[in-house]
Amino acid sequence: YVEQMKSDFTSFNNTFFKTLKSFIKPELKMFLTLSESRSGILFNIIKSFYETFHSKSGTQKTRNRESIVLPFNCKFIDKLNLKSIIMDTSVEKLLPKTLQLLTPLKIFYKYEDPLSLSLFNYGSFLKRLDINSIKSIMESPCNCESSPFKYEPLGHVVTGNLDFISNHSLRNIMSYGCKYRIPINIPSSEIINSLTHYISEFIKKKGRKHNIGASNFYDWRCRVLDIIQKRTAFYESRFPFMFKETVNILENKDVKKYLKVIKKMYIICSVDKASNNFSFICKKFYVSILMKELGFDYETLQCVGNDTYKPCTEDIDHYVRLLSDSIQDKFHINVDSSDMCLAKIFWNPKLHKVPYKARFIAGAKQCATKPLNVIVNSCLKVLRENFKKYCLAIYNNSGINTFWSIESSTQFLDNIRDKPIYNLQVYDFTTLYTNLDLKEVENMMSEVIDLIFSERNKFICVSKRDPKNCFFSKKTYDNHVCFDAEQLKEAVNFIIYNTYVIFAGIVFMQMRGIPMGGNSSSPIADLTIGKKEYNYMINLMKQKKFGLAKLLSSCCRYVDDLMTINYIFFHNIIEEIYPETLKMERSGNDNKNVNYLDLNISIKENSLDITIYNKTDDFNFDVVSLTFPHSNIPEEVGYNVFYSQVLRYGTICSKYTEFQFYVTKILKVLTRRGYDRGKLIKHVKRCLNKYPIVFMKYGILDYSTLFNDLLMC
Repeated sequence: YVEQMKSDFTSFNNTFFKTLKSFIKPELKMFLTLSESRSGILFNIIKSFYETFHSKSGTQKTRNRESIVLPFNCKFIDKLNLKSIIMDTSVEKLLPKTLQLLTPLKIFYKYEDPLSLSLFNYGSFLKRLDINSIKSIMESPCNCESSPFKYEPLGHVVTGNLDFISNHSLRNIMSYGCKYRIPINIPSSEIINSLTHYISEFIKKKGRKHNIGASNFYDWRCRVLDIIQKRTAFYESRFPFMFKETVNILENKDVKKYLKVIKKMYIICSVDKASNNFSFICKKFYVSILMKELGFDYETLQCVGNDTYKPCTEDIDHYVRLLSDSIQDKFHINVDSSDMCLAKIFWNPKLHKVPYKARFIAGAKQCATKPLNVIVNSCLKVLRENFKKYCLAIYNNSGINTFWSIESSTQFLDNIRDKPIYNLQVYDFTTLYTNLDLKEVENMMSEVIDLIFSERNKFICVSKRDPKNCFFSKKTYDNHVCFDAEQLKEAVNFIIYNTYVIFAGIVFMQMRGIPMGGNSSSPIADLTIGKKEYNYMINLMKQKKFGLAKLLSSCCRYVDDLMTINYIFFHNIIEEIYPETLKMERSGNDNKNVNYLDLNISIKENSLDITIYNKTDDFNFDVVSLTFPHSNIPEEVGYNVFYSQVLRYGTICSKYTEFQFYVTKILKVLTRRGYDRGKLIKHVKRCLNKYPIVFMKYGILDYSTLFNDLLMC
């Protein structure tokens, strides 16, 4: 096609433009990719056609759809195939007219609790902890000295090795990971009752939202429940064992007794960077690490504090009331009774470090500042997007990129496409969140807000019903929380200067850094660092150092991981860009081969070799990942995860052999776990067919060899 089009074009054949107009967007993109030279009149014409098509298609709005939440309380829900019922067109026609326009309904499942909620004990332990308990723990000897699982550099038990659990039944179930949900069978009547309840809740909520009476849902409700009852009766008559009630293994008498002993002596929590893995930590050591972090005197058990944490004199209730009243008075945001508490500080072990280290987190499902945090988080996402657009305008006028922040490795790959690359270096901040100077954060956030807010962008409005619905506006709206520039500054400052955590009944105020675990912590850190980078680049342009500015325009930063491209002296300018409280370290010493995010990049003579990098492969323990078909979740989830991984491998891997290796590897893992090999291969075919643009770089038109290899592996 390309050669024919070249011939038609050079001979001014009229069929050239007719042929060009007949191609769909993916085909146009394919021609762009196949072009040997990324320049010339022919390339520019095809590119123009492609970009015009892209801009038109980009303006089309995604159709709004309503959602329904249903329970997934047993594996039989998979057999019911609720999706086929809810999305059946004959069933949809029975919905009220208003909702028919919002079909097909999106189905979300309410799952049972994962293993972590039953086995983790750090939360309940810290909730009950007081000074007397600390004294008792610190004065009592631990059993670590004689344990084969003692980690010698620390002198205590800190391990992720499941051999630590001597109860075979418990060890077996824990091998599936923290996020595993134990499958159970329940009676058919209980299944139907739970589905009936959730369908009634759907009718109540959507009726209230769209002002529709419950009677308008009557035919739809009867039809859905009728199909559910008939399918349940069919399975119950042929497979009665599916409804024979089973007992959760954690309710077993021996398991409960054993768990009680373990939880009395050890803390069970997840592992940093491997959140699906369990870790077991000596309670005495766990408490001592928190005491050290918060500034306790080991001898007197008096808390003197330190530069980061300052002990407060009032009790917990005082600060909860202070925060909730201030949020109500200043921002007119109500704090629910369930949020009337403060966050706990805890830590997870970094088992990939030598020696092991601690990741401190100040977080809670509920706390007094959460309502404000959630809204500010939405505001800052909109602010970041507009900051990005502002910087893009500068780039379009000058060719200099002043916005280094990226959101994914895919965006990084898009940024480096078609760029000549000779050297790569990766840097990361040693401790970003807790080392940020709060005054610096305040100043940088203020500068970003002043830069982006204008007469056109006068308010950021956040829906009270759905905080994700957030936008800039010239005016305020009812049922929205609306911030102008000064109010948003005040909200951000309130968050960063009012971080309280509790430990052993004592309230601590965080004096330095922002909390790891706060809803808005990540965008605050990202915008603070991003504004420092922006300021440095603008200063280079003012000083007419355009050469250096051009070199640094290729830099990419994902939160605290930064990649420099074709500039090997970045270490010399770190202190000029970032606050002095932040320290950066270079990862590795090879300029031709680096690991960045989930990418391994090697610079060859005429190309880049890019493949998958899994940081967890470097860990000295097995990391539990992916799903299990017998977990109490829809089996479809596992196949969808596999599908997304195939697409990810195709996007990242520059060589077909690498793509084939990783697809084969994950397929072997999933088939060993019980997933159907044939279904997995069908998902590979679906992915290849849906995204031909991603995979055509391999130059393979027939993937039958791949499918045969997958069948045989």
